[in-house]
Amino acid sequence: MRIANLPHSSLQITNLRCGGMILCTAINHCLCDGIGTSQFLNAWAHLTTKPGSNLPINPFHSRHVLKPRKPPQTTTTHTEFTKTVPDKYSPQSDLTLNQYLQSQPLVPTSLIFTPSQILHLKRQCVPSLKCTTFEVLASHTWRSWVKSLDLSPSFNVKLLFSVNVRRRLKTEMPQGYYGNGFVLGCAEATVKDLVAANLRSGVKLVQEAKASLTDDYVKSVIDLLEDKTVKTDISSSLVISQWSKLGLEDLDFGEGKPLHMGPLTSDIYCLFLPVIGDFHAVRVLVSLPESVVNKFEYYMKEFLDSGEDKGDANGYRGEENDLTLNQYLQSQPLVPTSLIFTPSQILHLKRQCVPSLKCTTFEVLASHTWRSWVKSLDLSPSFNVKLLFSVNVRRRLKTEMPQGYYGNGFVLGCAEATVKDLVAANLRSGVKLVQEAKASLTDDYVKSVIDLLEDKTVKTDISSSLVISQWSKLGLEDLDFGEGKPLHMGPLTSDIYCLFLPVIGDFHAVRVLVSLPESVVNKFEYYMKEFLDSGEDKGDANGYRGEENGII
Repeated sequence: MRIANLPHSSLQITNLRCGGMILCTAINHCLCDGIGTSQFLNAWAHLTTKPGSNLPINPFHSRHVLKPRKPPQTTTTHTEFTKTVPDKYSPQSDLTLNQYLQSQPLVPTSLIFTPSQILHLKRQCVPSLKCTTFEVLASHTWRSWVKSLDLSPSFNVKLLFSVNVRRRLKTEMPQGYYGNGFVLGCAEATVKDLVAANLRSGVKLVQEAKASLTDDYVKSVIDLLEDKTVKTDISSSLVISQWSKLGLEDLDFGEGKPLHMGPLTSDIYCLFLPVIGDFHAVRVLVSLPESVVNKFEYYMKEFLDSGEDKGDANGYRGEENDLTLNQYLQSQPLVPTSLIFTPSQILHLKRQCVPSLKCTTFEVLASHTWRSWVKSLDLSPSFNVKLLFSVNVRRRLKTEMPQGYYGNGFVLGCAEATVKDLVAANLRSGVKLVQEAKASLTDDYVKSVIDLLEDKTVKTDISSSLVISQWSKLGLEDLDFGEGKPLHMGPLTSDIYCLFLPVIGDFHAVRVLVSLPESVVNKFEYYMKEFLDSGEDKGDANGYRGEENGII
């Protein structure tokens, strides 16, 4: 429909029995932006309460201040836009991420960030990086949105956000300009790089996007938009619009200031809204598919779990601490956590690896536990972590050990990865690391271990390792001294090591027992069970995958 056929603005006032009123406005974006809308509504309120007085800011309507050059000169690459060139011979059948999300029922979620919580986020960036409230909250929201959607690690995502350019041009625009005086900043990253890095890295992407919006850049955008096939690229983008500093929360038509400003719900776009009564607080409003709302809310608020600042958002950093990770964990009070995985839940995990990879219960649960443990500790992306696990070698040697051998007939398998590679990849990748570690335990390897241990200075490297020991297949749950089988087998608590214990009455279930600092227990439990949120299998553990689902 042509713009001429749409109303330029619609206003509705509803008077309530209590004496209050609701003012609803719908203003075509071609007329003005958020700042222009705020100027119009404040001028209206001013003339209502002070009729006949002069306006504080006189309106400036001339649009020529942002007219394109002749001929247009697009001098910069603009990743925030894309061209629509429909091919009539090959109709579009692939969905973009945006279309995929909008094809489902959307549920609005609204989260308030208080000044102290915003400061808490900012402290994860200082002293190496200073940032504004918008920069840190936009980065945090973007990362939480991406993490909640379980995208492929190689998938490219964008953050688009409006930036006022009234004072960014070499020749500043006149005060009172009502039109669209903004351009879109565009931060861009792969899912792997965005999610595995810390908050500070995301903030830097936002700041770099803002810094690129020079006078030349703005003029290039204006010229680019003369091409009517160009449109905003929202295909794989989170779009954020900041309404929290427009001054609409102070609008007064003579009946007092509003109790609420902004929509009650939103579509796929994200709005930063003011919080009435707290100028420095921000309310984040966005709509998401119902299946991911809980995860998004968790990621948005998980930084508060510890009740204290994490410094640079990486928790333990080996390169900056004299303690090893193991010593750092054991220097704090440890709290045991015990989680039972039923056969159906274990099968649910295995289905994230098939058909390309078959795996045992131990392999998939060890990988899942390792990844959850690492994610909960907020480690530096470049930090190297290990998974150590005992492997029975009685039948792995060329000459099998005699049946009934009582001594230590095991060696340690060792899977190893950086935090970034382990966390950003899918479950299947972790399982492959475990399988490769097991496959390396040949006859020659075992004999080499035996010889190595003759050197009494050698010890197990638990400095940055999760150590898992499997007790669930030892048969101790069937032990019977004539009084019946046990009701429980295994310790009631554990130290930093992780035990896989049997579940009495269910041979195929496994109980995972490990101790962690109290500040991360909730996060660990969340990561261990989050795969169950959707109530269905996710195929390859990445949810939306453009390259495998007929999706661009």
